[in-house]
Amino acid sequence: KVLKLKKALYGLKQAPRAWNSRIDKYFQGNGFIKCPHEYALYAKVCEDGDILLVCL
Repeated sequence: KVLKLKKALYGLKQAPRAWNSRIDKYFQGNGFIKCPHEYALYAKVCEDGDILLVCL
């Protein structure tokens, strides 16, 4: 069986953008909100009122 790798994920120039896009989709899909002022900061307010911050 032969598998073809996605160049964007494993290439040298576009790898950071591809991983950032993948991480962004994951966090936003799980209810996190991306900070408009800091591109690597995500926040989520839990049902019990706790605030979860993730900084990459």
